[in-house]
Amino acid sequence: MRPFMNIRAMLLLAFLLPILPAQAQASRLTTVTIDYADSLSSPQIANGKIAFRQMQAFFDATPLKSGVAYSFTHDVLTNPLQQGYIDAAGGFGDGISAAASALNMLVHKTWFWGQDGIERPLFEQVHATTVRDDKVFGVFAVALTLEAAKPSDYLWRVNPAYDGPAPRISSELNTATAMIQLSVTFADECPPSAHHGLTDSLRALIRDRRIGVTVIPIADPAAAIHLQDDDQTPIASAWKGAGAIYFFENSDPAIWRNVPVRYWHTADSALGEVPAAYRDTLLKYRAILWDVYVMTVFSGNHEAGNVLAYVYHNLLHSADTNPIVAFNEWSERSAGISAASGLLDWHYGNVQNPANFDARFQDRKITLGANALFYANTYSARDLAQFYYHLATVGRQQGYYDTAVELLSIRTEIVSAIEGQIAHTAIRSATKDGYFVPGSPLSLEHAVNNDAGLLTFPDGREYAVAFTAFDATELEGDVIGLVIHDLSAQGQ
Repeated sequence: MRPFMNIRAMLLLAFLLPILPAQAQASRLTTVTIDYADSLSSPQIANGKIAFRQMQAFFDATPLKSGVAYSFTHDVLTNPLQQGYIDAAGGFGDGISAAASALNMLVHKTWFWGQDGIERPLFEQVHATTVRDDKVFGVFAVALTLEAAKPSDYLWRVNPAYDGPAPRISSELNTATAMIQLSVTFADECPPSAHHGLTDSLRALIRDRRIGVTVIPIADPAAAIHLQDDDQTPIASAWKGAGAIYFFENSDPAIWRNVPVRYWHTADSALGEVPAAYRDTLLKYRAILWDVYVMTVFSGNHEAGNVLAYVYHNLLHSADTNPIVAFNEWSERSAGISAASGLLDWHYGNVQNPANFDARFQDRKITLGANALFYANTYSARDLAQFYYHLATVGRQQGYYDTAVELLSIRTEIVSAIEGQIAHTAIRSATKDGYFVPGSPLSLEHAVNNDAGLLTFPDGREYAVAFTAFDATELEGDVIGLVIHDLSAQGQ
């Protein structure tokens, strides 16, 4: 797992049952702790402290009621011109979003057990302007400003399904330690003996939204969780993780085994810094190692096409096939995915040729309400997860598991949904995501986010997971968060 931002999120769940009668509700505590060292300027910190002070004053004075939406701008930041906010690089009051972002993290990381035995989010985000790839708050960062020309707000509420005592929130921005901490106390509504399984809680959270979930315990695949995971979803770049596995399984190990992954993306100017023991092999295979690295780490489209072409031309194949068909056939025959998922074509790199397509998918459509939508390349969550189950089993047997996992674990400033949920935990991720938003080329004005790979927990448990979201991307983070929360609790 990469250190892509200065943030540490710890969930501290404590049951106080020994002092309560058996029929009473169990009091619980959830805490998030965030390290902002070297990430906020002095003016931002000054404004943040004021916002935290106002936020705590609001929590102290306001018993939070289920189903009531609270506004950060109107309910928390009262009389802002009289509080001492100052100008900063981002304008007047820049830094107040730290308080809202920290609260948003707590909102998305707190779960309670309802009377029906279903685990649900204690809070719900009602409205937010999210910020991508924030170095401090990651996927939980929200934009907030006091400038009239840039109106913004963050709204949240206690889940209307919660019927316990009012949640009590405490918050602090500590300048001496450069740490932010928020805690909430609340109560469960049923004893552990009444808890349902993760699948039931996921079903209640997702409802009728088009989100697919697959969770496969590598040691016990029969215990896998499958929820709406046969639905086809436009894949965007998430197939490229499978493309990397395809390369490793179908290429001479001498190409990739004898050069550490950290040298695969070495620039021309730095080649002299590569140890002599690796330099000759790197120079010999530099083009393909570069392409595999860029495809996997940076989602390079042209490089992905080059990798498909390279493997194809180095495999035995019939004269009437092509690189796209060869990849799809390997995916079904070797990786074990279904015939419903696969690439129709790929118009980049060395497979950019009208003859390179898989005719089986020319008429494949996704039904969404009354509409039949055509996307060239689609996969299901079940099939995405199957690639990584294949990596964890066959990849181990064939000796490429460690190198593939190292490559898939490299992170950039772009924070995926899974990465955001496990940031600075001891959970290791080897994943590849892909997304597009309405307005993107070939999006058909829909939003998609897919994320899949391997999760390894500190106790050694390993899971192949896949999450797909089609026009439900704002809910997908909570779905992933619930899975991570539940799997983490299983190890306690």
